[in-house]
Amino acid sequence: MKLQVSPDESRSAGGYAILSFAGVEPPAAETMVAIMEVANGKWLAPSSLDDSGRIAIGDANWQAVRHDFGPYEILQRGKSIEIVVGPEIVNKIDGYTNVQISAGPLLGTVAWPEDIVPLEGAAVSSGLRVMRKKVEYLAPVAAMIATAHATDAAMPIVDGARTDRGENTRVSEQTRRPVWQIAVGGGLLLASLATAWFFLQPQEPALEVPAPAIAVQETATLPQPEPPPEVLVATEICNLTALRALEGGLLAQLAAVQTCGNSVNADTLLTLLEDAAAQENAAALVLFGTLYDQAETDPLAEEVIGLTFGNDPAQAAEYYARAEAAGNADAGRRLAQVCALLADATDTLSQGAHDDFCP
Repeated sequence: MKLQVSPDESRSAGGYAILSFAGVEPPAAETMVAIMEVANGKWLAPSSLDDSGRIAIGDANWQAVRHDFGPYEILQRGKSIEIVVGPEIVNKIDGYTNVQISAGPLLGTVAWPEDIVPLEGAAVSSGLRVMRKKVEYLAPVAAMIATAHATDAAMPIVDGARTDRGENTRVSEQTRRPVWQIAVGGGLLLASLATAWFFLQPQEPALEVPAPAIAVQETATLPQPEPPPEVLVATEICNLTALRALEGGLLAQLAAVQTCGNSVNADTLLTLLEDAAAQENAAALVLFGTLYDQAETDPLAEEVIGLTFGNDPAQAAEYYARAEAAGNADAGRRLAQVCALLADATDTLSQGAHDDFCP
């Protein structure tokens, strides 16, 4: 029996995953699902961060007490069964997290795939809301306009209009204000209003003009010493892109990782192993089996890099069987040891793995 986790391609928005158990019959029409993080033994559970579907990834979702999600419908797909889980689980788990998944009597361990994306808009955000104060610049301008109207109203109105004595009369040509005075006064008023409006606008910060470049006379420089080999290793080959580009395949990559030491993180090494295992590389398959085998230890992956999975004889048996088929000489011995453990186990997962991978 083999457990696989994959994204639900029928839901383009994300947030759903398919749990596939190969080689088993449906134990019931529905089942509950519980997920434990292998590294710390804590169980996935609802948390205070869950709010109307806005589910966040984080430590708050893991607790010491087991929690069962569901129930979920069990679907028969040929010789496998499938269980579709939603954002209540998918949105809580980081990619590459090693988890043990229990679905009723079924049990399996897997590294959660990175390509399973959370439901869009479900991540909790914590942005700041900035309240902008409205600039009240119209009031002073309105006051100035009102003052101007009041001043004009107090003046005598000529050519048949009211005077300050309340009589209708015609002002003589000598008492009229010259046109140029009226024009100048109106222009000053408009200029005053424009000036007030300008100074009441929000001011943009002044642009900093860079100082002109000063020509510097070129001087001869002494040649710098070559960096030591270990510095070159740390800066040139200890990243995923450079390691993937190495000629010689996985063996060359593992040799470089050995030189880099803990400059390479667990995610990088896991990616290299997954690339090679997808090509049925025997060394990669044996190493995957070792990571699931409590009786075996890989010094580089587990002790230097810190990449390790929980004890899972069923998964180890699968990888050892594939490695033996790929031509690894030591895989048969390791498979026999794991099969002896599976033969004494009573759970459905172990019995299924024994039937599938043990001679």
